[in-house]
Amino acid sequence: GAPLVAAWCTSSFARTFELLRYTTTTTTTTTLPQFVPWARRVLLPHLRGETEQHGLNWGYFSHWHTTITEAHLQLALVADDVKEANWRIVQYQQILSSYVKDNGFTGESLRDSDCCSFGLAGLIQTAELLTHQGIADAYTTKLFRAVELHAAVYAGKRVPFGYTKEQFTILNWLQPAAWEIALNHYEKRAGIAMPNVRMLLKQARPCGFSKHCGFDPLTHAS
Repeated sequence: GAPLVAAWCTSSFARTFELLRYTTTTTTTTTLPQFVPWARRVLLPHLRGETEQHGLNWGYFSHWHTTITEAHLQLALVADDVKEANWRIVQYQQILSSYVKDNGFTGESLRDSDCCSFGLAGLIQTAELLTHQGIADAYTTKLFRAVELHAAVYAGKRVPFGYTKEQFTILNWLQPAAWEIALNHYEKRAGIAMPNVRMLLKQARPCGFSKHCGFDPLTHAS
């Protein structure tokens, strides 16, 4: 599990430094220059291991790959590494295309709600990063369908035709999965209602923090 844990740490550290660099002067002048080389030396070797390459070579992606891609992009942005960021944008598009199907299912929809939520969170948080970089089409229709479909299932509203609730292996807890971030984008920016996500959030608010996502009610609640 080292690549996945390293990705969680990378994203959380990088996001924290991105916030601090605009609120304190010492972060930019002293701490951040120490963090980036350390992350590249200690964390990145795990992110560039077999897990990432297997996904790209075989065309099969899981929450590991969405999470690792987000981590790479988070670090590239905080380090102002344009070349690395551009490559991760391409990788995000490849993973999104393969991991999310046209009907809204993901490669882990019928695995369990925990892993699938992590997978969606990685995609949503990456899309949010890219949107802030001026990339207008990072949030796609496929991603919208996936988020709404799984929100409906996890909220107990309904399952897709031809399936049973038991097939989705819904665990007894709801992982924070950037639901607020998706809701904020699609409803506020794009003007597209997300009734299933709103229903889910009525049950789940306030979201905590788990692995590499959470606390989005502080920044994106609507």
